[in-house]
Amino acid sequence: MALDVEAVAAEAERLREFLEPRWLDWKAGRWSDAPASAHMCRVSSLFAAQALAEAVGGTWDVRGGWAELPADLRPDEEETLDIGSFPGGMRDASGAWQGHYWAYGYDLDDLDATGLIVDLTADQFGHAAVVVAHEDDPRYRENILPYDEAMGRHMDGSRMRCDIWLDRWRGERAAAPGL
Repeated sequence: MALDVEAVAAEAERLREFLEPRWLDWKAGRWSDAPASAHMCRVSSLFAAQALAEAVGGTWDVRGGWAELPADLRPDEEETLDIGSFPGGMRDASGAWQGHYWAYGYDLDDLDATGLIVDLTADQFGHAAVVVAHEDDPRYRENILPYDEAMGRHMDGSRMRCDIWLDRWRGERAAAPGL
């Protein structure tokens, strides 16, 4: 059975609402970028992937892309990238590629179904605050290969913050059943 797009979209809106004050608290004294979602895609995508799996089911992970190859790319990093898919990430509202991460969901019982992109930080690039789109949305291009050490390394610095937010989100859900 394919993911319920309406249920995913409703939960994505709730997740964004939950995250906005946490972004501002975390960024206080670090960054003053507007919107609040700026530079928060990595930790937010990791959070969304885990929260969506719990709230709506399906299998969720983090996907992402780099807009350009770094000049100091190490040989072991090159092996974790789809070099033919550069530039990658997300196209901003003016059409330029920006490095970016998003949650990606699919149903292991129905691999023929189209996967879903859930992006809780798309507004930093001039799009809606929450984007729920099918995997073929031309605004997104993955070039960091999933399920590899590189994606794990990219996520390492975000896991602690994500775990703190997930614990708080779970507590709020438990206190308000039905949310």
